Amino acid sequence: MRKTWLIAKTILIEALRRKDIYVVALLAGVTIAAVGLLRFFGLPALHKFFREIALFVMNWSTMIIVILLTARQLPREFESRTIYPLLAKPITRLHFLLGKLLGALLAAALAYALFMLFFSIGQLRIGQPLVWPTFFQMLYLHFLALAIVGALTLMLSTFMTHSATLTVAFLFFIFSEQITSFIRIYHDVIEKQHTEYAAVVMRALLHVLNYTVPQLTLWNLADKVVHDWPPVQAWVIGALTLYTLVFVTVFFLISFLKFRRREI
Repeated sequence: MRKTWLIAKTILIEALRRKDIYVVALLAGVTIAAVGLLRFFGLPALHKFFREIALFVMNWSTMIIVILLTARQLPREFESRTIYPLLAKPITRLHFLLGKLLGALLAAALAYALFMLFFSIGQLRIGQPLVWPTFFQMLYLHFLALAIVGALTLMLSTFMTHSATLTVAFLFFIFSEQITSFIRIYHDVIEKQHTEYAAVVMRALLHVLNYTVPQLTLWNLADKVVHDWPPVQAWVIGALTLYTLVFVTVFFLISFLKFRRREI
């Protein structure tokens, strides 16, 4: 575990030096300024608007950080040839990959904490209380979603170039929250416009897509926080945790098997 932590620590330090995380602070400052405008015009009822914008910026920013950091780890190591002295030390490829993934997630967690500082200031200025159990559930599930996206990006980086990895990872993140709606809409369409055989085939494909592609909308409780909904049931959180473990394990296992076969 110490070897994994040392690699993760270097990524965290690198992210601080490259100022990736500080972009989040800038976005947070803009959001807080918007809160001031709302109070200036006497529109305190728009506190939900502030929450929606703030949580959207937070979620997207941390996802972008995870994708950017994870996607460049392996290409950068090979280009700078720093991977050779690293693996020449008593560090296995498993520790190496785990450290890379953990470091990217820690950097996103630091950015998240920084944003929460500004978000809390905005909440105090608004004076509208949060449903804290729902809020903490949202934080927990968002970190699970970050783990899925990070593991997927790491897996892609073992098969693709840096630019291709970034493209596919961003496309997945952008469209993954729309998969659920797409499946529901297209399920109704195939019932009306396809033959019976074609409908069976398409329905089967939709079921495969539904269970094999992570649908990040399931992990997103931002709307519930915005509208002061009560917390979801504990079994739902447990099911999503297991769901996350399955996806992260599969993605990371594929990454490790591919990376282990690579000649270095």
